[in-house]
Amino acid sequence: MVAITAVLLLITPLFATAAPTISQNYVERCYNDITNIDNNVRKLTKEVQAYRGGVLSAAPQILLAGKAIVATASGGHDSSLLPQTLSLDDLSHLADHVNKTLAVDNPIAVETVVAKKNLYFQAGLRGPLYFILKELLKLHLRFSYNVLDRVPSDAPKDLVRIAMADIDAITVALQKGVAAFQ
Repeated sequence: MVAITAVLLLITPLFATAAPTISQNYVERCYNDITNIDNNVRKLTKEVQAYRGGVLSAAPQILLAGKAIVATASGGHDSSLLPQTLSLDDLSHLADHVNKTLAVDNPIAVETVVAKKNLYFQAGLRGPLYFILKELLKLHLRFSYNVLDRVPSDAPKDLVRIAMADIDAITVALQKGVAAFQ
């Protein structure tokens, strides 16, 4: 319980930075959210790779995970404000970006965390990591479903298939992470 409280205390200030700026181009905001999520995921992966155990040395990872949560929540919010139907260009823009970033980096990050599972368990961080991964999964699905709900009916099947495969790759990775820390 103390560890979960510590995680919440560490990430709460991050939510203050998630306030949206005034802009009507929610496609670009979603693109930037994807970039922010991916940047945090890549930084987190490097931190996890260097992790050798202990609660204190995990603190930077918890902060980066908090930033990834905030960026993913921002993506969920911004994607809820997208036009009812995306243009094919906008859909391609977002799908291509996910394909080159999160679809690659997110599964690697989760695999890296799961590989260090025993160290996290020894440090008493099982609960916080379960919470973090579960929240990331929930927020990822919200962001993804918001975009998928706006796919135009005339979207090329190959584009939709690739986008769905990328979403599934991220979803499966996060589900494996959640299962590892249950």
